[in-house]
This record gives sequence, C-alpha cells and structure tokens, in this order.
Amino acid sequence: MEQRSLDGIVSRQLGRKPRGDWTVRLFCPWGYPVVIETKPYLDDGTPFPTVHWLTCPYLRQELSKLEAKGWKRKLRHLVVSDPLLLEEEMKSEETFAELLGKRGFAKRVYVGGSSTPLTFKCLHALMAWFLVSRLGAAGRMMLSKIGNIYCDNDRCKEEP
Repeated sequence: MEQRSLDGIVSRQLGRKPRGDWTVRLFCPWGYPVVIETKPYLDDGTPFPTVHWLTCPYLRQELSKLEAKGWKRKLRHLVVSDPLLLEEEMKSEETFAELLGKRGFAKRVYVGGSSTPLTFKCLHALMAWFLVSRLGAAGRMMLSKIGNIYCDNDRCKEEP
C-alpha cells in the first residue's frame, strides 16, 4: 500500500492525522494498519515517547470498554500480586525503555509515556506495545479478555 493511501486510512482510523513520522508495524488480515510506530521526537524536537499507536478501530473500541470497566486498576492488581506476572511485565517495561534509549530518548520512559513502570496509563498504548513486541503479561491478559486481535470484517474500508 502506498504511503499516501496509508496516511488517509490511519487518519480515518484515528479520527485525526497522526503526529510525526510513522511507519506501520502491524497489519490486519484485511490489509489495514493495526499499530503504527512514530519516532520518539517530533520534527520540532518535542518529546513524543508514546511511540506505538493502536489504530485499529475494533481494538480501540474493545480496549475502551475494558477501561470503562476499570481494567487499568484490575490489571495492575493482577500483575503486581503475582511474582511471575510482575517479573514478566517489568521485563516488558524495561525493554520498552531501553528501545527508547537506543532511539535517542534521553529520559527513561515506560510504556504509554509514563515516568514509572506499571502505571498502565493507557491500555491502548500497552496493547500496541504488546502486539509489536509480544512482551508483557498485561497485554496478554487484555488480549485474552478481548478474544480476538482482528475484527471479523473490513470495517476500515473506505466507502466510495
């Protein structure tokens, strides 16, 4: 798919034009972007540490439902109360912070742009990171709660 086409699709999916330079990191079976990745700084030098963006309307809707049901708090409780899940999630958060560091981000930042790990500041960013990296207990648990990564139709298709 040409970048010009992707620009329009991602803008429709998000309801706005994405900020900064970005590339698609994951496509769905219908051929549409699911996750995009941006640079950690905008062209003007503004820090932009939430580098993975969930664009898929289906997943965004499903995660919004989980957030409305208090899943940020529930997820954190589940992870911090189990040593194995905690270790897995910390490895994921540290890997994310190291990735940003390798890309020139001076400040240590964790998934979702948080200054401390395990805040689960944004389930959408957490899921985007999980889908790109396949790391983290939280992403795996959210995905099991949702059931499917992909919708059952091509709802992102542009209407003529």
